[in-house]
Amino acid sequence: MSIAEKAPHTVSELLKTTFKTFLIVVVFGIAFGYIEAAVVVYLRQIFYPDGFTFPITIFDDIELNCLVGWAYLLPLVRSAPC
Repeated sequence: MSIAEKAPHTVSELLKTTFKTFLIVVVFGIAFGYIEAAVVVYLRQIFYPDGFTFPITIFDDIELNCLVGWAYLLPLVRSAPC
């Protein structure tokens, strides 16, 4: 099947595929926003179990190193071939 056969033949088909792609991206963005919000809530519960006030206290070196280590390690583990 050539590229010309896969391409939309009318403007309405092009608009339909563009709208479908846009809708998928919007739904994905909203879903990922909820995931990020959940992570923030859990991190607040872990690092500030009694709530926090301003100015926010500084992390200990050990906590900060663990957090940064996980931030660099997880994408490598996720992208590793099985």
